[in-house]
Amino acid sequence: MTSLRTLLLSSAALALAASAGAAAAADAASQSTADTEGTTIGTVIVTARRIEENIQRVPTTVTAVSPEDLRQMDIVNVQDLSAAAPSVSVATYFNSLNANFAIRGLSNGVVQYFSDAPCCGGVATNPFMDVSSVQVLNGPQGTLFGRSSSAGAVLITPQHPIMNEYGGLLDATVGDYDRVQFTGVLNIPIITDHLAARLAVSTDHVDGYTKLFGESATLDGVNDQQYRLGIEFKDGGFDNYVVASYLNVDESGTGQVLAAANPNFSLYNLTQAAGPAVFGAVCAQAVSLGFSPNAATCESQRIDTLDAIGQDYRNELARLAGSPQAVRSTAPSFDGTPLMNLEHHGSVVDIAQYDFGQIGFLKLNVKNIFSFDSYTADASETSDGIGGRSEEGAFANALTSDIGSNNEMGNLLNAELGPPLRTYTDEFQIHGDIDNGLLVTTLGGFYQDQIAPPDDAGTTNLYKIFSGVLNPNLGYNNAVGFVEDSVATEWAWYTQTTLDLDKVGVHGLSLTGGYRYTWDNTSLTTLTPVINYPSGVFTPGPPPSTLTSQSAGYNFTFSVAEQVTDKLMIYGTVSHAYVPGGVNQLGQAAASLPDFTPTYAPETVLEEEIGIKSDFVFGGVVGRLDLDAYNNDFSNLFETLTGLVDGTSVRYNENVAASILRGFEAQGTLIFNRVFDLNFGFSYNYAKYTKWIGSDPFNVAVPGDPVCLPSSPAGLCFLNLANNPFPYMPAEQAHVTATYHLPVDQNLGDMKVSAIVYAQSGEFYEPDAARDEQLFPGGLNGYYQGPYATLNLRYEWTNIKQSGWNGAVFVNNVTNTIYATGKIAQLETLGFAAAIYAPPTMFGFEVWKKFP
Repeated sequence: MTSLRTLLLSSAALALAASAGAAAAADAASQSTADTEGTTIGTVIVTARRIEENIQRVPTTVTAVSPEDLRQMDIVNVQDLSAAAPSVSVATYFNSLNANFAIRGLSNGVVQYFSDAPCCGGVATNPFMDVSSVQVLNGPQGTLFGRSSSAGAVLITPQHPIMNEYGGLLDATVGDYDRVQFTGVLNIPIITDHLAARLAVSTDHVDGYTKLFGESATLDGVNDQQYRLGIEFKDGGFDNYVVASYLNVDESGTGQVLAAANPNFSLYNLTQAAGPAVFGAVCAQAVSLGFSPNAATCESQRIDTLDAIGQDYRNELARLAGSPQAVRSTAPSFDGTPLMNLEHHGSVVDIAQYDFGQIGFLKLNVKNIFSFDSYTADASETSDGIGGRSEEGAFANALTSDIGSNNEMGNLLNAELGPPLRTYTDEFQIHGDIDNGLLVTTLGGFYQDQIAPPDDAGTTNLYKIFSGVLNPNLGYNNAVGFVEDSVATEWAWYTQTTLDLDKVGVHGLSLTGGYRYTWDNTSLTTLTPVINYPSGVFTPGPPPSTLTSQSAGYNFTFSVAEQVTDKLMIYGTVSHAYVPGGVNQLGQAAASLPDFTPTYAPETVLEEEIGIKSDFVFGGVVGRLDLDAYNNDFSNLFETLTGLVDGTSVRYNENVAASILRGFEAQGTLIFNRVFDLNFGFSYNYAKYTKWIGSDPFNVAVPGDPVCLPSSPAGLCFLNLANNPFPYMPAEQAHVTATYHLPVDQNLGDMKVSAIVYAQSGEFYEPDAARDEQLFPGGLNGYYQGPYATLNLRYEWTNIKQSGWNGAVFVNNVTNTIYATGKIAQLETLGFAAAIYAPPTMFGFEVWKKFP
């Protein structure tokens, strides 16, 4: 309650300051210069509360990105939103198909919505095409949305068909790296005033920028095709919109470049001549199968091989230290395994609603949102930076039981798309408006059924640790198994109501309260993978293993908003959110992992937020400024940890910690005159684990070591890990878009030049970075990205000579800044870390036109 009182007192102080500022702004408005006469900041309409309303009247942190903003800032997919919204980051892990949002430092609690339905297979990679808006909501959600989320939501709204208008859009871009991008849209009225369709298609191709030694092929290329058909029918109060989408990705693999290597790692320490037990077992197995004449020969080969791999790491680190640009190249797969990213993603959303209109003092609307989502993906890769001699394989997502259908073909990996994860959702809402806005209420119910069908043709994650160089015929390892049955269901009901007391004489005051209750049930049955030597083919074997997880929890929100003037609002909000637990899809050998449990429990968060939203004119400058401060208390936080199971690298969720997250965010617009304006955003975030007592994440500490807590149970070693930095959370982020409108004859059209700057402080990519630093002080580059800034430049000429045609020239990453979008930290599990780097300087030309 102390923090709540602090928030309320702060709100009052902010209100007084804002009121004084509003009065000063009103005085300054009468003195505005001629240059700003007629310049305004347009009203931005958002649906953050499931109704259309002015963004400046919504008592929560919302960022709205228009189609024009997407084009100007070259935001191609949701991964790019960190350059447009405060406290948003996107981290890539293992490959470009496996990226996760983090909002205010939380990577497990962000839900994407496409056309009001949860979507996108849980990944943050879907490209934008023909959208009407993108909205980012910071903070807990759930009392108005289908899924519960503790961190926020990203709302992607496609452009609906336009009634009674033939038209469309052509948009083409070409550039270096053989860039060819095209989007075509066709809007077709079918029945006047009643029925229209909208078809959109796009293709996106950019060659990769990470070169492979001695080969013409590159990694990090882009190659996808997207198709969408939307049909809308209206008749009186009835409106039905259905949209079907399909995305195909077939592109080169993700470039993974060595970031650090641990020379003291026991596998490369030849004084340990006997070697780790796992390799003793490999030798014994090889001898028993006739692949090696005797154990001594096998052990000798092991020592020679590890010595050569250790030298490869030293040589590669020396090469990378010679020039920053060296990270633009890496070793090809040493055994010829093809490197690729594959994805198929299809969805159908149907929104049916009926507006009953005014019934006495009540305005009533009902809506039903049904969705079907099908997602499958796979990625073949070498993730050690030396061509896969230490590690190569096919990684989809060890926490998702549906994707990847991998086996061996001869001695190479055969990576294919497996059967898709299918998700069905249905959400029913009743919206009521009493007495023209006095009381606005929503009551809803949500159901989700997520099904991973049986797959006995291949298994999800396969790895060759040391790439079979010890004994090539032993093939790949697997620690996930075959899926016999997997179902996850969620039921929820929710309600939220806003009371506008201004309508009964209490100036500007409104109160909002909401509540949600959720039931979750997850069940997963897997079969043990059995390998057939020497073909390497995996087949499912008995016995089946079934895991179930059941949980329930509640969300609530309460906010107070005061509309001080028509241009100024202050608010305070308290929210509680629940995020369901789940199961870790790993075999029985996973019991040796630190803190491993087959299931993990829900996590909860309590957030308090205060904010100001204001429009003003001051000193001749027309401006908009939105400020907020938040405080999060997290309990039972689950983190994603990394470990080794049977020589296979796996990820798993565990409830290990409690934490606090606090921050300050600002975003706005400044129009200095008719020709120059700025859009900006800034966030400062502070996070700290308040409790994390657990096993050594790297299984190094043993009972009796000085680092073990005296309170450790008998025979165990527990560590205090609360000193670890919070991952995926830069302390500072900022973005500025400066636009200069050239003063040219209007008959020529409109010309403008934009500079887009993004900067952030350092960012960690694993939750146990401090422990990693203790064990290997030289490994910081393996799990940390230092501060960096990027600059994009763009020149646009719109409505060229009043023709309706538009053109642009752009250069992205002008300064060729080298920075990682993610890192694979395995310094204490496999002895290396690899980085995935963002694109270098790229330029292009874009032409587009709307018809008619």
